[in-house]
Amino acid sequence: MRSHQRVPAPVSDDFGFRVWRGAPSVMPAAHMHSDLEINYVVSGGMDYFLAGDFLRLHPGQFVVFWAGAPHQMVGHRKQTETYWITIPLPWFMQWALPDKIREHLLSGDIFIERNPEHWRQSMFAEWSEDFQATSERWKIAVLEIEALLRRLSYRKQYSGPELVKAHLSDVVTRIARYVGEHYQSLENLGQIASALKLHPNYLTQAFAKATGMSLWDYVIRLRIAHARRLLLMSNLSVLEVALDSGFASVSRFHAAFKKYCGSTPRRFRQWVEEEPFAGS
Repeated sequence: MRSHQRVPAPVSDDFGFRVWRGAPSVMPAAHMHSDLEINYVVSGGMDYFLAGDFLRLHPGQFVVFWAGAPHQMVGHRKQTETYWITIPLPWFMQWALPDKIREHLLSGDIFIERNPEHWRQSMFAEWSEDFQATSERWKIAVLEIEALLRRLSYRKQYSGPELVKAHLSDVVTRIARYVGEHYQSLENLGQIASALKLHPNYLTQAFAKATGMSLWDYVIRLRIAHARRLLLMSNLSVLEVALDSGFASVSRFHAAFKKYCGSTPRRFRQWVEEEPFAGS
């Protein structure tokens, strides 16, 4: 029987279930939180560091991704306006969406809608108003957002984003891609420098300048995102999750997980399983 005691959300920088519109700002460094995130570009355009690549979003396009992986807005056009939706992870998990969309998103894949359709902007605008209105309108908006994700689960437009190379070094893209493919087995920065034939100092300085965070911090963040997915999608023990994610020991895994998620791995798994719906 489920306990009536609520398990506090373990990630302090989660946004909760929200819909809002505003002007974006460049982020000084990549960050991560456990929500699912939907960004719809109304005007202007945004450049993102996401899923180990740099991509550009144009007006009328929207992107869906799990924010448990490191991400960062690195640039935007003048007069850019955007709608943001953040969906708490327990809601996303308890909606019982098709396994395909859950596996894609929690594995770090992204969905990009490339075909501008003006009716979608009106939907996002209405949802934004609904979240400020009565509880009945709020519930309707939640159901419609769930329906949007269900519709996306039957489409095949994961991956294939437009890469942004206008102001970002190809070297940084090479670094991010290599780390994204090898973060589980990396032992030190010298291994990355050797594989890419770059001087270690240049490697770390170029990455930090472009993303605002250290390269090894990015490695650890990817391992944490990997571990979160396994905690959600598998029955592996904490030790098995730690080793599969690239940590050499459970103690190092616990220390990193506590630092980036604000909880233990076991508590994180418990939170997702037990966090009830609002109004339930």
